[in-house]
Amino acid sequence: MKKKFLPIILSILFGISGTLSLEPFSIPLIRWMVPWFLFYSGERLKNSSYKKIIGISFLYALSLCIFAFYWVIHLFVEYGGIPLLLSIFLFIPYSILLNSKIPFILIFLSKIKPKYKIFYKYNFISIPLIITLIDLITPQVFNWYWGNLITKNLLFSQIADILGIHGLTFLYIFFSYAFYRIFKLLYKNYMIFFTPRFKKIYGYIFIFFLGIHIYGIIQIKRYNDIIKNSEKIRIAIIQPDAPLEKYGENKVTIQVIENLMLKEIPELTKLAFNKGEGKIDLFILPESGIPYFTTQKNSLTLKGNAYHPYFEYLIHSINAQYMADVFFNEFFYEQENNKIHVYNSSSLFSRKGKREAQYHKRKLIAFGEQIPLAEFLDETGLIQLVPESVRYSRFKPGKYFIPIPYTIQNYNKPVEITNYPFKPIEELTRPEEIQSFFKNREFKPYGYFMPLICYEIIQPEYVRNFFLHSPYPIDFIVNITQDKWYGKTIESYQHLALGSIRAIELRRSIVRSTNSGVSTSIEPTGNYIKPIYGNILTEQETKEIQIVDIPIIKDHKTIYSYIGLGWLYIILFYYVILNVMDKIKRLTI
Repeated sequence: MKKKFLPIILSILFGISGTLSLEPFSIPLIRWMVPWFLFYSGERLKNSSYKKIIGISFLYALSLCIFAFYWVIHLFVEYGGIPLLLSIFLFIPYSILLNSKIPFILIFLSKIKPKYKIFYKYNFISIPLIITLIDLITPQVFNWYWGNLITKNLLFSQIADILGIHGLTFLYIFFSYAFYRIFKLLYKNYMIFFTPRFKKIYGYIFIFFLGIHIYGIIQIKRYNDIIKNSEKIRIAIIQPDAPLEKYGENKVTIQVIENLMLKEIPELTKLAFNKGEGKIDLFILPESGIPYFTTQKNSLTLKGNAYHPYFEYLIHSINAQYMADVFFNEFFYEQENNKIHVYNSSSLFSRKGKREAQYHKRKLIAFGEQIPLAEFLDETGLIQLVPESVRYSRFKPGKYFIPIPYTIQNYNKPVEITNYPFKPIEELTRPEEIQSFFKNREFKPYGYFMPLICYEIIQPEYVRNFFLHSPYPIDFIVNITQDKWYGKTIESYQHLALGSIRAIELRRSIVRSTNSGVSTSIEPTGNYIKPIYGNILTEQETKEIQIVDIPIIKDHKTIYSYIGLGWLYIILFYYVILNVMDKIKRLTI
């Protein structure tokens, strides 16, 4: 009976420990023990059938999702409009298919590693190497990697500026497996701790572990000095807690949106201006801060009622009153061959009242922003089977890396609020006069930041490519997102943690602006930046502001930004050489 229920017990413990290793918990000791359940199960299952191994793997995957990623059910209900019971049913295949890394790992540990000498002789290399490769190739929507379980250990995580998140995965599995082996040896005979062989093998591992932490201390001190002496841009992060962007019968009324544009957000921006001592360089509104509408004014958007003059009035009034730039999210429309394409975009209107740059989101979320096989579904009529909210949220991916210009001002004194003399509806009737109002203002870019929308920030290869191939150097990162679809769950904290490692990988500050929490800013060391005003982490589903001085880092490029996964190819090559030399040695004996 005990053996029968052991896999269930182990899977539950695996799910709980994995959850406690992620945000908002990040318990230090437990995080190193999460893979132990897989190591142990791999040893126990080496004589079992593939069917049994896969079945137990699914238990592990499901348990992890139940405890750590339960918020997916809330997403199905809120975003997809799917009934709760059906959402729970769909959660099961979702958990299994999008955590396929776990069955691959258990099959490797139980079947492949014991069978082939190339894998079991050099366990300390083969196990972290294969698990890292599995982490890289298995499909995910919410991109979490084993290395993310250790990122809150900031001393250890500084090595990400050389190896990136996948390098953290390799090191995390390496040390976790070493600790697992040590635990097993000491459990059998604690006196083995004093043997020369134990000291020789594990002594080097402890020195390596200590060395990584020393490197972390040095890098944190180094970048703290750089941050202290760097130029700063003062940013106002506006968290409006706007209603969800639903469609059909559940669509938010126009009166609610207009109140948001004319009253609620203006009140927050005015508070931010006052708390920022009249010295705000850049206001940031989050993804879906204004649902449904665009400031893009042309025959296409006017005819389709996508343009709303109140939206453009809101942005222009911030530009005018506070002598500041505004970065915000909107839809962008384009017609091609009688077909209308919609982009999920972010735009910057400068203090001149002019759109200076626009970025179209390139990495769209499957079923959230794009539907796989959409053309086939359209042609066959099967698209009608897709929930209405998903059916209407279909975007075209952007094609280019577009950095956003910004400017900073050396304020001798606070800016005096300038009256914006136009009425909201006059954005339609008096556009020439409005542009004339801004004509004497200047916008001279001091540098450029990287705009990332929602889950783009948790895709390390995409962010690195943006950093490398941007037409202008990147000085900091702005991530705007809408996490309200997940309710007041731990998803927003997890999303924040998965993206925050980009600050260390590229040594650039990150500004995270959310519609409903959790908003914050992160230094190039991975630490949170203490705001001039507001909470370090905003609450969920509240209207809040933060005023933050963001360090501008220029010219510094990390080893990781240059080599990417180059370190992995070196280890792979070294591992192959070791095994080839072993084979040659055996043949010559």
